[in-house]
Amino acid sequence: MGSFEDLPRTINCQDILRQISDGVVILILEYDCVYIDSTAKDRLQIVDSINSRAFRNHVHRIVGLDIIGHIETVPIQSVPETGYALPTATWKHSITAYTNGEYWVLDVETDQDEIEADTEIVERQRDLLRQTERLAQTGGWEIELESGTLYWSHGTKRIHDVDFSYEPTVEAAIEFYHPDDRETIEQAVTQAIEAKETYDVTLRIETATGETKWVKSTGEPILKDGAVTHVRGAIQDITARQKVNERRKILERAIDASPIGITVADANKDDEPLVHVNAGFTELTGYDAAAAVGKNCRFLQGEDTDQEDIDRIRNAIDKEIPETVELLNYDINGEPFWNQLTVAPIKDEAGETTHYVGIQNNVSERRQFESELAKFRQAVESAGHAIYITDPDGTITYVNSAFEETTQYQEHEVLGKTPHILNSGEMPEEYFDRLWSTITAGNMLEADIIDRRKSGQLYHAHQTIAPIMDMDGEIQGFVAIQTDTTDQIERKQRITVLDRVLRHNLRNEMNLIIGHAEIIAAEETETESRIQSAKKIQTVGNNLLSLAEKERRVVKLLSTPMRIEKHSVSEVLDHAVTQMQREYPTAKISVAYDGDDTIRASQQLSEAVRELVENAITHNDQKEPQVDVSVTKETETLSIHIADNSTEIPEQERNIVTGNKDSSPLYHGSGMGLWLVKWIVDRSGGKLEFAKNEPRGNIVRIIIQRG
Repeated sequence: MGSFEDLPRTINCQDILRQISDGVVILILEYDCVYIDSTAKDRLQIVDSINSRAFRNHVHRIVGLDIIGHIETVPIQSVPETGYALPTATWKHSITAYTNGEYWVLDVETDQDEIEADTEIVERQRDLLRQTERLAQTGGWEIELESGTLYWSHGTKRIHDVDFSYEPTVEAAIEFYHPDDRETIEQAVTQAIEAKETYDVTLRIETATGETKWVKSTGEPILKDGAVTHVRGAIQDITARQKVNERRKILERAIDASPIGITVADANKDDEPLVHVNAGFTELTGYDAAAAVGKNCRFLQGEDTDQEDIDRIRNAIDKEIPETVELLNYDINGEPFWNQLTVAPIKDEAGETTHYVGIQNNVSERRQFESELAKFRQAVESAGHAIYITDPDGTITYVNSAFEETTQYQEHEVLGKTPHILNSGEMPEEYFDRLWSTITAGNMLEADIIDRRKSGQLYHAHQTIAPIMDMDGEIQGFVAIQTDTTDQIERKQRITVLDRVLRHNLRNEMNLIIGHAEIIAAEETETESRIQSAKKIQTVGNNLLSLAEKERRVVKLLSTPMRIEKHSVSEVLDHAVTQMQREYPTAKISVAYDGDDTIRASQQLSEAVRELVENAITHNDQKEPQVDVSVTKETETLSIHIADNSTEIPEQERNIVTGNKDSSPLYHGSGMGLWLVKWIVDRSGGKLEFAKNEPRGNIVRIIIQRG
């Protein structure tokens, strides 16, 4: 048995196949040849190759009819174009015979049910084809050259935005193409006809609705007896793809023009080899595409590359997430450089990772700057001076740890603010005018200043402020360095106060002693005046001893380092009041407090309370001194009130202690005690206030931060 390709060229086999469905047998009686397709073999139950004699006998058994013998008796002229139905009524299939006088073609058909089933299958296939065309945005077409007829499938009509009833012509089809592309499509079709060559071109069409589309048009010649009879092809709407390609080309140009290194690696191949590197990568590393593509990017690593950073990149790739690290890499010459590498997955429409993009930037200069900056920062942090830096507008951008310790402000509390946060109100406006005009002119200013800590406590400092200039002499900011001189000034102040108090009181008391001693010496007999003078000498002597004791206590307290700690208010008051109640049993001392509050203060705050209570008792002219201790609370502060019924504290002493006037010789020994209280309260970050008690006496308040 032969094949359809073996038929003599005089037989129009292709035409027959286009006209008759599967299940074809071709009989060439003159040559005793039988040609049979697979469907007919199946229906006639033919397994192997077969000649005409075997075919005649086999079919006779299957069909119950000597087909060859029968058709030899059929007049050829009596066979209509619709074919001659062979008498096979007892067989489930039907056979229709066609002839042109040279050969017979047998169409082996199924019964009517099978024919209808086949029709349904064909319709489903046609519908499936149409759906496929719609989804794939494709269509088919065919030109019959003899008649010039052009056929378009539904898909082709859909692409051209015409109705399905539209009947195209070759001329109209050419007109659909963009004017600049018409010559190209005409040449392609002509080449297919004349040179018998297929073509595949990408062109633009302008649809019936005026929309411009990109299409991929393919065509191939269909030959009969060596001559082209038809041109058949397909068209596909690739507008969306073309736009994507255009965006991709723009992206590729942007990547290649980027000054930083960009690589693309294939995520679906072993070891994620590079598939693209841009010019920036070559400039950064020295490796061009020929040297890099096909390799994993680890060829940039070296002996000092941190394994932890490598593991971070590997972990990100495994998890398909972005990651940025700074790696020590090596260029093609082995020179190290710091590479800021960002790796990120590239996903397709289905969300699957197909590639990884690597963005690489040389940050060696920045790393060097950061190293030098770290050294500078370490030096600044270790300087022991409060340092802060501002921008040109005076906004604080940096403070060191000594600044935090000196001012009690944490870094986050001052960044973004101005140094006005430290303003104590003690410096005149003229100072700030002079400061700003000096430093904005590019000059440095030194001054002794008074600033205020977060707690409200004042502190003294020697401050130097200088501008920070760039290479062009433009001011980029200002740096201020403060040396806390509070201890030095307070030490000098203490010495001055002690000197004045001691000199003043010793001079007065010694004058009294000398005067009364002269009275005693002048009188020979025991008189009342002599007795009073002796008593006066005794009183003054006791006062001097008391003054010496107080001076000793002051020196001891001031010599002890002060630490700001958390203390119980109850313990502070109990310690001070209990001691005074033992020493002055005749005094009436009351405490109106039973809370559990805490405060942040020096460990010597109890001594300040004790001093105020004692001062209220010893300088009280009432027969029964009375001292009332109470506490009031605010959100952030707590006030300890010491109220008495004594004589009013002289205004001069109050003003000196509160800082409203310069220190000057005090009138009596109570001044030393008040100074001691002031020093303790100041070092505790607190504040001292005085008020009159009604109807008589004083109220002294210690205002301190709550714990």
